[in-house]
Amino acid sequence: ADCSWGAFAGCQGAVEPRQEVCGDGLDQDCNGSDLRRQDQYEPNNECNSCTLLNNPGEDDVERTLRATIDSAADTWDYYCFDAHDGFSVPGFSESIEATLSDIPNGADYDLFLYKTVQDCRDGNSLEFSIEGGNSVDSLQWSEPVGSDDSGRYVIGVRRVFGQSCDLNYTLEVRGLN
Repeated sequence: ADCSWGAFAGCQGAVEPRQEVCGDGLDQDCNGSDLRRQDQYEPNNECNSCTLLNNPGEDDVERTLRATIDSAADTWDYYCFDAHDGFSVPGFSESIEATLSDIPNGADYDLFLYKTVQDCRDGNSLEFSIEGGNSVDSLQWSEPVGSDDSGRYVIGVRRVFGQSCDLNYTLEVRGLN
């Protein structure tokens, strides 16, 4: 009747800010976003934004890199390289090899190889490896003899589940060698 209220109390069921868990898709510290620590290869989450692994004009690629999938929203990392087809005779075809290792415990990542960026967009892989859990994934693709297999190849690392802001995976790529 006199338009006065009693003392205020804490909100029931309130969620107070707390230490952020990197990459889990939740905003624990209430700042409006999930904490992420992107690696040096980002942004590489789409086929056409793949990270180039060799310098323009450089023949083929031989590279080892360490990268992260740092968020539950980060479902793909793409890398690409320009390959130059060398001399090809029966019994001596060139190949592309890729190995994905050091996948963090509690995560499963898979490995894909595409002939072109368009094949990547269309989901038409030349080769893939989908080992379970954090087992090593590896693939090898050999060129058909007598064909020119020069071009921009794309390697895709797909997150099936799990991620880590702090633990790297290792990707080794060689080809056309």
